[in-house]
Amino acid sequence: MVLSAKLTLADTSRPVHLSYQASGHTAIVRVPYLDHPRPVAFAHRGGAAHAPENSPATFEHAVKLGYAYLETDARATSDGKLVAFHDRTVDRVTDGSGPIGVLPYRDVAALRIAGSEPIPLIEDLLAAWPDVRFNIDLKDEPGIALLPGVLRRTGSWDRVCVTSFSGSRLRAARRLLDRPVCMTTSPAAIAAIRCFIGAVSATPRAPHMRLLAGRLSHAGARCAQVPGWVATESFLRRSHALGLDVHVWTINDRAEMIRFLDLGADGVVTDDIVTLRDVLIERGDLGEAEQTLKQVIADLGIAGVTASIERHTRGRLRFAQHRFAEALSDFQAAGEIAVGGLATSPSYLPWRSDAALAALAVGEPATARHLSDEELRLARAFGAPRALGVALRAAGLVAGGQRGEALLREAVDVLAGPDTRLEHARAMADLGALLRRGNHRAEARRLLRQAADVAHHHGATALAGQAETDLRATGAKARRVRLTGIDALTASELRIAELAADGLTNQEIAQALYITARTVEGHLTSVFRKLDVKRRNHLPAALTTPARPAHA
Repeated sequence: MVLSAKLTLADTSRPVHLSYQASGHTAIVRVPYLDHPRPVAFAHRGGAAHAPENSPATFEHAVKLGYAYLETDARATSDGKLVAFHDRTVDRVTDGSGPIGVLPYRDVAALRIAGSEPIPLIEDLLAAWPDVRFNIDLKDEPGIALLPGVLRRTGSWDRVCVTSFSGSRLRAARRLLDRPVCMTTSPAAIAAIRCFIGAVSATPRAPHMRLLAGRLSHAGARCAQVPGWVATESFLRRSHALGLDVHVWTINDRAEMIRFLDLGADGVVTDDIVTLRDVLIERGDLGEAEQTLKQVIADLGIAGVTASIERHTRGRLRFAQHRFAEALSDFQAAGEIAVGGLATSPSYLPWRSDAALAALAVGEPATARHLSDEELRLARAFGAPRALGVALRAAGLVAGGQRGEALLREAVDVLAGPDTRLEHARAMADLGALLRRGNHRAEARRLLRQAADVAHHHGATALAGQAETDLRATGAKARRVRLTGIDALTASELRIAELAADGLTNQEIAQALYITARTVEGHLTSVFRKLDVKRRNHLPAALTTPARPAHA
């Protein structure tokens, strides 16, 4: 769910979850592992795009970025130690060779991932980060018997989800675990959900769905973790109807991250943990972005790429939250680290442009002009289109007036390429807003419409909202054709509507989805309008009615 930045974690996170029983009744059960704002961001093998997979350094990097969920794999050594390792053999990622299962831990501990990093014990990972949740993929049968002891010694039952590509491993693990642990669905259950997608009646109370719901509940399955090709809109809808969260793996492309979040995925698993976090900020998913950045590096004595990038990213989050003074402090700190490391190019980090806009927002125009002019000078000397366009946009916003218009027009021209479309949309939105204030409404409308369209396409919800607000201020009438009926519902509205149709109260829906009852009420008001219903008991029939166009 997209959470408002005004909601605190205490307001939005409750350790409860829906469980549909074979009897057709709905129960609320505790699932502490899923007690977190949606969507959840998972660091796949610790975030393998940035450091050696499943290594202590990779997990530490993800935790320092603020990731609350880490995904890893578990295999057993010949002498009964459970280690975080993906492959059956050690050949691909270490300096050794042969199956890992025939090696004693002493030999495994001597190996090095990518020539430098040791292979960690699952137990050590759980102990090292007691506030982090782990998604553990059981890769072999010997590891199953070792897992209960690891969870018992670390007290980690509530912060582990057990998953496997093997249904037999999941069943064996469930039999051995002496306390409830979050489990994923088996491959067979995923196949069954996909099979029922085309069924005429696929509500939780339909006989075939009740049977599947009962089996899922008995198995302790609380989430489905699936590859992107499985996570269609229909699959998400059926899984949610069964009370399952859906986590999609392994998504490293920005456009795909946006697509699955738009479909209503509850979590995204990625190697590229920096891009996923940036996507959450661009979308305005500030609750999850705040969680992801909660442990950001704050010590300016720590130099290097990670420290400067993280302070800059937290600055972007603070700016989006309208906490401009804090944003300015973060941008300046990022710049101090970057310059100290001799990284002065705006292509590396456009911290001066961002700091200039934050300074302008807090009423420091002289500081803003100094920063934006310096960034523009460096960007012109370097010549890279993205860096130059970003610097021109910031300088134009700071300058205002005729000079500001000229700089923004230049920014629009420089950024008009296939690789800078989102920055191009920002420049068009800002130029359109400036022209609107100057009463040049026709050109302003054209620019603002283009900016809003590009922002929507790229999932930049906040930018799209800004452009549409300025567009309305020009007196432009809405031209888009909107839909009524089920296809008009957003992913959040559809999920809430289905739960309400299944008989849950607003409070029960709020508890199940980790949102407030007021948020549920707001979504249901929109649902009733789009579905043209007056009463709650009309929802089941309305949810089977196809969409129809209605001119806005």
